[in-house]
Amino acid sequence: MPTRVYAPMLRAGLHRSSVLSGRLQSVPHAPRSGVTPAAQLLATRAFSVRAPPKQTKPLDTKRILETPIVEDADSTLMRWIGRGSATQMYCTFIFAGKLIYEADAAANLYEVIATSGAIASASVCVFLGAKLWCDRIVTDIASCRNFGEKDEFVRLTIQGTLAKYALYVSVKDFILLQHDKPDSYKFRVGARNFTLDLANAKCTSRKSLETLLQGQPLVTRKGKQPKKPRNSP
Repeated sequence: MPTRVYAPMLRAGLHRSSVLSGRLQSVPHAPRSGVTPAAQLLATRAFSVRAPPKQTKPLDTKRILETPIVEDADSTLMRWIGRGSATQMYCTFIFAGKLIYEADAAANLYEVIATSGAIASASVCVFLGAKLWCDRIVTDIASCRNFGEKDEFVRLTIQGTLAKYALYVSVKDFILLQHDKPDSYKFRVGARNFTLDLANAKCTSRKSLETLLQGQPLVTRKGKQPKKPRNSP
């Protein structure tokens, strides 16, 4: 058989001896350009091509188990005070900038800056005072624990000036400072003091709340202990 019959197969990267014996065998070098589709299909039938395995993200098995203790203890008055102080500060900045921009050319620039700066500073002091007050109000308390772990921590939701935010603290950091009324508590967490008013709040368990405020966990969980060997007779 003439050699030119095997030219397409040779261009596809096949040995002549393997074609005569009825087996297809690919050569180590890459096929040349100009290979026909039929030759490519014939070459790929000699071996199976497996698709690469799909890479899946590992499942996040770490969950947080929360037990709410206090809910909706926020103050409507303090919420409006915080938002109002922020609004007046922004408006004061705009007003001070307008005074400087529209100042008369004959006016002393230093006097204009001193006047607008004093107004802006007073507005900032009002905002910081409201922020300091709102950052002490606790609205929600929940006892949390990571799934599969025995350590317990507490999630505190703070009133804030514009929006609420959460703090995750340890149970051992709680120090009860004062308990004036049946529904009023003052406690410290680290270096910050907080207040809690349960007059209009939903408290699931007053005993659990007092236990947490004293720096004690709600449930004491012991780790796995090795089994004691049986006494041989």
